[in-house]
Amino acid sequence: MKYSLIIFFTFILFQSGYSDEATDKLEKEYNQENLTEEKKVDLLFRLLVEYRNVLPMKGVDYAKIGLKKIENNPRLDSIYRFKFINGIGDSYRYISRNEEAIDYYFRALSIAEKSRKERDRAIALNNIGLIYNNIKDFNLALDYIKRSFKIFKKFNEKPLVIQSYNNLASIYWNDKQIDSALKYYNLAFEVSKDINDLVGLLHSYNNLGIVYLEKGDNYTALEFFYRSLEISQDLKDKKGEAQTLNNLGQVFISLEKYNTAASNIEDALSIAQELNAKAIIADSYFYLSKLYENTTDYKAALEYSKLFNTTKDSIYNVEQNRRIQKLHEEYMLQKKDNEIQILKKDKELTQILIISAISLAVLLIFIAVLLFSKYRSKRKTNEILTELNKQLNDTNSQLYEINLTKDKIFTIIAHDLKNPLSGFKNITTVLVDYYNDMSQEEIKESLATIKDASNNLMLLLENLLTWAKLQKNEIEVYPEKFAINYLVKKYIDHYLPKAKNKNIEIVYNNGQEVYAFGDPNLLSVVIKNLVSNAIKYSKSDSKVVIDVQNIDSKANFTIADKGIGIDKSMLEDIFDIGNGKDSRFGTEGERGTGIGLILSKSFVEMNNGEIWIESEEGEGTTVSFSVPAKH
Repeated sequence: MKYSLIIFFTFILFQSGYSDEATDKLEKEYNQENLTEEKKVDLLFRLLVEYRNVLPMKGVDYAKIGLKKIENNPRLDSIYRFKFINGIGDSYRYISRNEEAIDYYFRALSIAEKSRKERDRAIALNNIGLIYNNIKDFNLALDYIKRSFKIFKKFNEKPLVIQSYNNLASIYWNDKQIDSALKYYNLAFEVSKDINDLVGLLHSYNNLGIVYLEKGDNYTALEFFYRSLEISQDLKDKKGEAQTLNNLGQVFISLEKYNTAASNIEDALSIAQELNAKAIIADSYFYLSKLYENTTDYKAALEYSKLFNTTKDSIYNVEQNRRIQKLHEEYMLQKKDNEIQILKKDKELTQILIISAISLAVLLIFIAVLLFSKYRSKRKTNEILTELNKQLNDTNSQLYEINLTKDKIFTIIAHDLKNPLSGFKNITTVLVDYYNDMSQEEIKESLATIKDASNNLMLLLENLLTWAKLQKNEIEVYPEKFAINYLVKKYIDHYLPKAKNKNIEIVYNNGQEVYAFGDPNLLSVVIKNLVSNAIKYSKSDSKVVIDVQNIDSKANFTIADKGIGIDKSMLEDIFDIGNGKDSRFGTEGERGTGIGLILSKSFVEMNNGEIWIESEEGEGTTVSFSVPAKH
């Protein structure tokens, strides 16, 4: 059985019901003198929307004028280009010109992705999905709609959620997955009632009417269709009105009230022809063919059947559908190419820092090889270490030049990069000058110092690279439900050797799984820094106590040490960049920068959580954070 489903094929920033008075008023306003360019562009966009329901191609003409006006105005281009391109796609979609519509929707998607506007991206993905639903490629349709729905849920806008529910339901219905369709129809209906969303109710009433018509409950179907018709007329939604009239005609055919059925279907056909909405025209021809077949007027039935087939073929052309599917392949190739270009740019932006890190690693390897090979020739050792020191100085100078081009945060970090480098220089100088006089134990202690310093330096570089990405807004949050206690255990095991070196006992108070809803990769950085800090600032022969538990729909993490503590003046702005008080030494001279705490605060807040510190100088510090336990 064929029905006229109503689906949401566009997302316009405001709802519009067409009237001659509305378009006349807008056109008169547009033709006034002394209008600003921005006002003219806004009026052109509103005309595109107003004409979409009645004269879509006239709206397209206005949109093309608008696109020309914003060509040389970057500010207006950033505001209106997506709206015009997406709106043109809507207009073509309205008259069933699927190939032109999807071409504009893919262009709109490209604009949204380049501007990184997630809401616009979701709109374009939704509309592309509906085109694939039209040509009965349900797998691609679901893929695009689900991707858009995932983004819409983040914005928590119920009208957008209603639209997504209805669109998913329509795709499942067309694909004969009735149970899935009913699930989403009911979800859309309940949310629409909850917020009294008339547009949502219009679609829900119509689509639920189709469900009851399919079940054979004609009078319940009539009740829903009449409610849908009333709302469509109040909103002046001509397309929705025509689709509902067709469905009413279908009910009256089932009830054998053929005159009433013909009246409704002919009214739907008249509106559809006025709109040039080919899909609805085809539906009307199909229903009239069935009506006359039931009344044994086979000549009329055959005539309308021919009209139906001709109209349907003009919409669902095989070659056209192939070209539409090819657009998806081209988009995926372009998306892959864009990802490669982005990776290249990222590589260029971080190249200097990577070179610095590699240089340090190479130098450490050289030093280790030199010491373990036990060259006895002091002259040879001096020549090699002198060259290494020269490279260290060159690297130090290079880092200094980098700092001059970075903002305030990188200046602070670079200050703390220089200190371990100077430490390397001092240790190697001692080894060069006194190597023959040093015992094996003293050499091992020097190597251990180099190892600890290099580990601290690598943690600083990791934090630095992460902070750089954070400043460029390149870090995205991918929340999921996971057991945070396993993450905590991982980093306790990681830092256990470091704790044993200071004779520190780590006490972990956890006997059950504790769940959190957040990005485990970002929260790993938080836990790693907090455990490292607790050990760094703890006194020897002390304890670090870690506790993780679910409290009031939150996952709470607490780590307490009996270390040097923090004085009140530092505690007040410890999370602020550039406070001048964010760099301290650990209990055994370990260097701290404060960048780990700043990253921790940022990542906790990006996961909808909060972090706080309680401390008393000389007594110890307790750091806690909480994130949601569920979505």
